Amino acid sequence: MSAAAADRKMWSERSRALTDTAMKPADGGLRVIRSEIQDSWRRCQMTGITPGTDDIPFTQDVPEASRLRRAADPILANLAGKLTDSPATILLADSAARIVDRRAGAPELRGRLDAASVAPGFMYAEEATGTNGIGTALEERRLFSVRGGEHFRESLQNLACVGKPIIHPISRNVEGILDITCAVSEANALMEPLVEAAVREIEQRLYELASQDERALLEEFLRTSRRGGSAVITLSNDLVMANPAASRLLQPADQALLWNWACLRLGTRDEFIGELQLASSREVLAKVRRLEDGRRTMGIVVEMRPKPDGKPLRRTSARARQQRKVVALAAVPPLPGRSKATRRLDGELDVAAHDPGPALITGEHGVGKRFAARRLHQRWSPEGQAGQLCEYDLAMVEATQARSLVTEIRDHLTADATVVLRHIDAVPDAAMTVLVGLIEQANESAWRLIVTGADVPQGAALRAYAHFKRRIGVSPLAQRTDEIEDLAVEILSRKAPGRSAQRLQTATLQTLMARAWPGNVRELESVIESAAARALGGDIGLQHLPPGYREVTTTKARSAMERAELDALMTALEEAGGNKSVAAQRLGIARSTLYRKAREYGIDTDRFVTPAAPAQ
Repeated sequence: MSAAAADRKMWSERSRALTDTAMKPADGGLRVIRSEIQDSWRRCQMTGITPGTDDIPFTQDVPEASRLRRAADPILANLAGKLTDSPATILLADSAARIVDRRAGAPELRGRLDAASVAPGFMYAEEATGTNGIGTALEERRLFSVRGGEHFRESLQNLACVGKPIIHPISRNVEGILDITCAVSEANALMEPLVEAAVREIEQRLYELASQDERALLEEFLRTSRRGGSAVITLSNDLVMANPAASRLLQPADQALLWNWACLRLGTRDEFIGELQLASSREVLAKVRRLEDGRRTMGIVVEMRPKPDGKPLRRTSARARQQRKVVALAAVPPLPGRSKATRRLDGELDVAAHDPGPALITGEHGVGKRFAARRLHQRWSPEGQAGQLCEYDLAMVEATQARSLVTEIRDHLTADATVVLRHIDAVPDAAMTVLVGLIEQANESAWRLIVTGADVPQGAALRAYAHFKRRIGVSPLAQRTDEIEDLAVEILSRKAPGRSAQRLQTATLQTLMARAWPGNVRELESVIESAAARALGGDIGLQHLPPGYREVTTTKARSAMERAELDALMTALEEAGGNKSVAAQRLGIARSTLYRKAREYGIDTDRFVTPAAPAQ
């Protein structure tokens, strides 16, 4: 088959593939289209873009000075000198697939590229612009070529391009993408080795331009690793290095955990040795050292050895352990999440489970109140059903419907079922009397009634809140971002039960942990499910996140020190049982400072007040 005939065949199958939602790689005709192109087209279709769309995202502010530009400029200048007035042009894109530089190429080609919006400032991420040599190379994280009709957008189909990601040799993060583009008729086999050679030179320049801090950290990491026997990880604000032993031991979320732990423990010291619980619940003996240049901290080095008896732990309060001697409850797994807020919530649910009767669960919208309610019901399940969620004796009811359903609700409760009344803070004044009467009766009869509402009640809800002897608060996700990986594992495992679940790549996790999450767990769940669909079963990278979630929102993101300070505040309040004076004394700060910090971080200090023991 001639080249022209092959092109016509490919175009015919392209048209069928992009109009057939049940596109199958095994179809005979589709074999003329590379499988990796078909995969990319499916990803594009999932994001909702169409082949005929012409509007390509554009950003006016293209940085002229960056680490990538400094490293690439001399290599691009040399390459451009060789390609002056040639039928090919050189494109440099940043880590978000936005073109930041364009060089060389004949005037006719430059005019064609301008007409197709292939110019600095335009965004070529795959989910925004479709299959192309920049965005798809970033998506695949490897050398990738796209020719003619393999482009998803029709406006790019007269071009051929080859792109390859530029990987920083120390951090291993994608710094950018180098691409060579030409007209389809001018494509040749030399484009790929030309791109690969230029990328190698840029990566070498990146290493040479690495800061003194990065080099010092690398040297210390290598020196410590050579001693052998320990898991070693070196951390700074911009760099993470781990030896094979550390990579096997640690999960992505442990990087932020280690940084926060080190910030808290080092203080004014240069070295600290102590025990640390990792994301896997395994305990290790860790030695952390500060690396300094004069009086400035460059980073930290952590050496770890697993404890011989390091087994998964489940921490519960002393009160919960005491109560288990009195009442036998169903054994259920702990809540997903390693933060102190979640461990406290787990303990409170244990205590509440020993005291059937109305329980009020409060928190912001989307924070996980319904999930906590289901876990409390699960603890109330008969021992023979341990670990199962018994939906047959669990009724979910909107509190706004309670007035019309009060008889049905009472029937559920008298039959020893659990009823969850949601959003009591949204109930109008006229219906609140019915609810208050139901809560009072549940108190007298020890019915299994769970009610959810806002942290701060308004209007008629104030009356209802006063009738609960047990109130459980669920903390906002912004106060427990260190457990985003735990929540992601839970979300992804629900999507693929019985199969190996997808995971978040380190850069993805760090970006998600730096966000403010006003929509709490519900927002996180939406983001992760969307990204999981785009990743098509693979690990979730930054490029799979929805637009707007791939960069840190620096105006709201907390630094490692701030997250460590938040953790210290919550630990002191928990250990002091909510007593602000005792907590301030333990922290060595004035009580007024504790109040101010609690307001800054949005901490509800009343949540830490130790509940009274249930009557025996």
